[in-house]
Amino acid sequence: MPLHAQNPAAKPEDFAGRADIHAQEGRLMHLELPETVYRRLARADRGDLRVFDSGGTPVPFEIRPAPRVSETPPPLEVPFFPWTAGESSLPKQLNIDIASDGAVISVRPEGNAAPAKTSSYLVDLSRLHGRAASEAGGQPYRPEALLLEMQESPRPWNSAATLRWSENLSAWKSFGEPQALAFLGQADSPANRSALRLPGNKAPYILLTMRENTPPLLKVRARFETRTRPETLRETLFPGIKSENGFSAVYTADGFYPGAALDFLLPQADSVDVEILCRDSEEEPWSFWDSGTIFRIGDGEGMKKNKPWAGKATHRHWKINSRGGVPFASVPEMLLVWEPLRLVFLARGKGPWILAYGNPDFAPAGNLPPQLQEQETLSASLIAGSEIWQPPAPIPDQKPPAWKHWLLWGALVLAVAALSAMAWRITKLMRKQG
Repeated sequence: MPLHAQNPAAKPEDFAGRADIHAQEGRLMHLELPETVYRRLARADRGDLRVFDSGGTPVPFEIRPAPRVSETPPPLEVPFFPWTAGESSLPKQLNIDIASDGAVISVRPEGNAAPAKTSSYLVDLSRLHGRAASEAGGQPYRPEALLLEMQESPRPWNSAATLRWSENLSAWKSFGEPQALAFLGQADSPANRSALRLPGNKAPYILLTMRENTPPLLKVRARFETRTRPETLRETLFPGIKSENGFSAVYTADGFYPGAALDFLLPQADSVDVEILCRDSEEEPWSFWDSGTIFRIGDGEGMKKNKPWAGKATHRHWKINSRGGVPFASVPEMLLVWEPLRLVFLARGKGPWILAYGNPDFAPAGNLPPQLQEQETLSASLIAGSEIWQPPAPIPDQKPPAWKHWLLWGALVLAVAALSAMAWRITKLMRKQG
């Protein structure tokens, strides 16, 4: 463990980067960390962050994620197809015509299938996954339930629905126990049941089977899950350097960003199948992060491109390799989507307070008391003035003193003379013996 990790009495001058913060004395303050800080950080765990008062005394602080907001896309109508064979014969690929993107076009039950004694429908969710993309890098919302609209009935009814799901229309798996459906005679009755839970995976196809007494199905809508996302997102572009053979490109993020998604922007129409690698330092080996296709078709409003890769993109060094045997025609720029973090600190002592960063020898030190961590009343602070950046000077080469230099040469000369004298004496002795 570094010495500084055991010594909390750090000083502002221990850090290469410093900036003044204007805050209200005695208040619990928050500050959105500026991009400059992420570029200057020397540790991936952000351990080299500290806050001091104007006298250089450390003050309690912690790092919090950006505030989040909840979003729920409105329900979306999805296509469905009657399956007249019912449970006697499950749908197969040979019974179904699908488009190139997997969407169902038509359904043909087997000719010898027994007539259905139940109401069965093939529900197509294939185009939903990825439709409603969150701003955090394009991660798709997932449908969590089916909302059924049945034909009006003059009398109350109840039924049970079973669900099966399939990824490829070849194998079907059952989902849970039968779920209740009911209509009690009034459309606004809280006892009515018209929603069915869906599997938690990305199942593109659902086979819905209900009792024979169930009214005909008129409409199916998918209800999406509620998701939270960062209230604020930032974007930064980084240029790439193409390898000599053109099959890879490397990128350096110049620091440790709280990345939430990654994308690669082609300057012109192109398509390349890639694997994405990452590492935190140039001494580490590359690690696999993800893979996919980078593409761009067209320009302007009609341009189509790949979705970003959502995930923890906090590494400093990135690399993409072409996997399709085709080199890059031009190097794409790397777009990093990141969530700005909040610095929360107690403005103890006198201001201006000092934000310090940039020293790999300091371990994380967040020491905001629990009672303050739960405090929701925060006041905003701001950076005042320009950053002070004083990276440590490189250690000069240690050259020996001049007298040591001449002493070494003198020892070498004496050694050569001694060896020469010894050789002369041996030669003389050999001549006498001869």
